[in-house]
Amino acid sequence: MANAKSKSRYNLGYGAVYVRKTKKGNTRWYLDYRNENGKRIQKVAMHAQSQEEAALALQKEVSLVFAKKQGIKEEKRITFDDFSSLYLENYSKPNKKSWICDHYCLNAHLKPYFGKQYLREITPLQIESYRTERLKSGVARSSTNRETALLKKMFNLAIDWEYCSSNPVSKVKLFSEKDNLKERVLSDEEEEKLLAHCPSHLWPILVTALNTGMRKNEILKLNWSQVDLTNRTIRATKTKSGRDRFLPINDAVHKVLATDPQNLNHPEC
Repeated sequence: MANAKSKSRYNLGYGAVYVRKTKKGNTRWYLDYRNENGKRIQKVAMHAQSQEEAALALQKEVSLVFAKKQGIKEEKRITFDDFSSLYLENYSKPNKKSWICDHYCLNAHLKPYFGKQYLREITPLQIESYRTERLKSGVARSSTNRETALLKKMFNLAIDWEYCSSNPVSKVKLFSEKDNLKERVLSDEEEEKLLAHCPSHLWPILVTALNTGMRKNEILKLNWSQVDLTNRTIRATKTKSGRDRFLPINDAVHKVLATDPQNLNHPEC
């Protein structure tokens, strides 16, 4: 139980907030106000770590009391767990090829941390705390940024779907990724060694990848309707963005395609 002797109270006109120290020395903030029936309510301000945060929590509670008195419809309440399911089924799966990444991120990381909370109770401070814990566990800044971006998209949809009125992630700044290695270009010597040691059936695929920058899936799905040897272009259709892109055919790739047309789609690849 809290030690009542170490109590500080701040009256705000529409209610009050006060702080107590527990026997373990932890600080705990409380709210003191009256509900729509005039009954006095004293409750812990969950997650509040300062007078300002406790005051904000009090404002939210008092605004709900006012809304009930005026007959204003209360904002729909939904937990992060339940909204995650709505997000996956109604947005991620129908609109994103990479929805399985969202599914993994939510179940492995975000839901265990935020799951039981109501959306409208999640604060920027909690999101910052989550990100800090992820970094301490050894996760890269870029991965943490992707998780933050997913949270931001979810809250934007929650606003559109009338589950909350603001996006706490909008106040969270992404980590800098300047030190991340964006790409690795092989030297001529490394390319020669790679081609010299690769299996024969992978050689044409590797030559095409090295000289066009095409992804593995784009090459494996390539067919002759996409190849124009006369004008030396390849039309890549199975791209990550979903849009077609045209790539030049240099001498190395032209030799692969012109010498043995079946090489590129070898059945063993």
